[in-house]
Amino acid sequence: MDETNTTDAARGIIGKTISDGVPIIWNFVNELPVEEVVNTHPWLVSIRWAYDAVLEESFPDKDTQAAIYRLDAGLEPLEQAQIGYRAYARTGKGLREWVFYAADREQFVGALNEALAGHEVYPIEIKFYNDPGWSDFRELLVDFGFAGEA
Repeated sequence: MDETNTTDAARGIIGKTISDGVPIIWNFVNELPVEEVVNTHPWLVSIRWAYDAVLEESFPDKDTQAAIYRLDAGLEPLEQAQIGYRAYARTGKGLREWVFYAADREQFVGALNEALAGHEVYPIEIKFYNDPGWSDFRELLVDFGFAGEA
């Protein structure tokens, strides 16, 4: 991984990687939650928004970015209600992805629909993966040099 910066923002870390010559920006907290949360939230939830990247920049245009920000704000209630724990988000190469861990798939989708009621329809794809040890997130922490936290 290339760069990491600690910020005062609630998400903690903003990092950058380069893939096929284009940047990908990562946003995550540099540690796992308490063991009880890890043990009770086995479902990795991937919410993906594919967009047309702006030429070499690999990032969305301004209108798409504004809609992504609205969706991002709409996802906050899932964390606040502890329905899902956000592991990370990434943007670049024509993709914005949010990754959460959830205890229950149906409960997560119900809370997501409730949180986004009244929002525009977003062009997202949602997939669930069984990842009881949070191996995907642990790998990200190791990749960014936070091996002690994983």
